[in-house]
Amino acid sequence: MTTQKPFTPNTTKKLEKMATAANKISEAMKALEEAKKYSDDWAEWETLQYFKHQLQEFMSQDNGEAGFEPYVAKVEREEKRMHAFNRQGRRVRVVVP
Repeated sequence: MTTQKPFTPNTTKKLEKMATAANKISEAMKALEEAKKYSDDWAEWETLQYFKHQLQEFMSQDNGEAGFEPYVAKVEREEKRMHAFNRQGRRVRVVVP
């Protein structure tokens, strides 16, 4: 008999953890794309492409209803803001929750 952990409805914590997970998956996809540039043969390149494709499918699962798409959009917006400048011309560092 398995014991199931009950859900803890903490929206702030959920947003933080889902955004972190989406960011890590996005980083992994970028790393796979970069690794493809240095592959030794076609089979290795195809394998890396397959892994990247699997992560992309995982991210868009459930058409965004229960998947990562809303969180990916938030992470991408925050990444763009990270490179923004404040009124004094200094680079602004934004922390993604």
